[in-house]
Amino acid sequence: MSFGAWGFRRITATNPSTAGEIYRAIQVLEDCVVTVDNKIGDDLSNQFLMAGTVVFGEFSSVSCTYGTILAYKARP
Repeated sequence: MSFGAWGFRRITATNPSTAGEIYRAIQVLEDCVVTVDNKIGDDLSNQFLMAGTVVFGEFSSVSCTYGTILAYKARP
């Protein structure tokens, strides 16, 4: 599995994830509060994450209330 081979989305409070896309990792660029729907395992709801944090999974939805993250797209 290669992260970034399918690109990424820059997610902010005003720019949520794209419907229908799946993400394999999120990288926090600025401290943020995120909500992610994980296809396998637990979801995160309004979870504070510090800049530099990377979370791996199979996410079908990614949003943040503030801050900036990169969501790495999974192979279509």
